[in-house]
Amino acid sequence: MTIKPRQTARDFQKAKNRELLLAAAKKAICLHGIKGTTVDVVQNYSGLGRGMINQHFGSKSDLIWAVAEALMAQYQQVWQENFSNDTLSASEKLIAICNGEFTESILSKQSVSIWFAFRSESSTSAKYHDLIGSGDRAFTNALYEVCKEICAQAGQADGVAQNAARALSAVMEGLWTEFHLDPENFDRDEARALCIDIARKYMPTL
Repeated sequence: MTIKPRQTARDFQKAKNRELLLAAAKKAICLHGIKGTTVDVVQNYSGLGRGMINQHFGSKSDLIWAVAEALMAQYQQVWQENFSNDTLSASEKLIAICNGEFTESILSKQSVSIWFAFRSESSTSAKYHDLIGSGDRAFTNALYEVCKEICAQAGQADGVAQNAARALSAVMEGLWTEFHLDPENFDRDEARALCIDIARKYMPTL
């Protein structure tokens, strides 16, 4: 049995400061955009000294990149848990994935504002473009795998599964945009129901 070393007070404080910087950077990007997220703004929101960014991340750009990676990891964890849950049927997986897209932990004012900030930068930044693109492809591919299983069980062609996955991915992105523009009037239950209704247009046995 491997015994993990006990976390020291210094280690705890270091981890806490890192999380404070990430939280401050998220707030800054949400309110000011990526270009407006300066070292001074992050310092003000975090309450930490200027040198802390370099100490924990190396640079401001690396801190912002860490925010992008953290958000992507959080988002992927939700749909991957549903996708890899072997206790669920293919239909149950698809419904769970649709529902997960609109949970408050994923679809929040801050997270969506940050994602749109990164997407706006992806046209000029290969780094952001590759991260977002790979995440989008992984999600659409997972949708396709689930839809393919549902279609196979019903004797439907593979092309139906491809179209269903692409349609669902596009609708979900559109609903995220709708939330971003008017979060106060966005109905999460209606959004979930719409996605499932569209899925059933392609796969009536869902």
